[in-house]
Amino acid sequence: MRRLTSALVCTGLAAATLVAAAPAAAMPAGDLTIHRAGTCEWYQDSGANLWIAPVLAANWTGKIFPSNAFNMRSNYGKRTAGGPVTSAAPFRWAIGGEPTAGNSFLGHTVLLTAAIDPINTVYELDESNNTTVITVLVPATPPPATGTVLTIPCS
Repeated sequence: MRRLTSALVCTGLAAATLVAAAPAAAMPAGDLTIHRAGTCEWYQDSGANLWIAPVLAANWTGKIFPSNAFNMRSNYGKRTAGGPVTSAAPFRWAIGGEPTAGNSFLGHTVLLTAAIDPINTVYELDESNNTTVITVLVPATPPPATGTVLTIPCS
């Protein structure tokens, strides 16, 4: 609060105070989401580790895409994945990297949970829609050890 100037007090006003108006809250510039945007693939790397790689894409309803991070985890396996997302262009990202022998993905329905802006750094219209779940049907037999990349059913 700030006091009225003494000139105003001298004109007969009691010692009044003015309350400064709070600045209006900024409106969110848009809404950020992430979704599956294509196929899922799987492969063994040269070290006989198994990987699953879905195609993902982020959406932003505002004008300038807010570069941000994303992360991905599964209901099987110990590893997580993630990195930067700098546009709404589709991208493929792999998760896994655990040895193929005895791999927990094999023969299971794997749920991959991908989250954009996982620590809510972007002020947006809806923070609750920043996550998607991809269901991957993983065969019991791994892909060839030759590094061949194969499409795998997912939804």
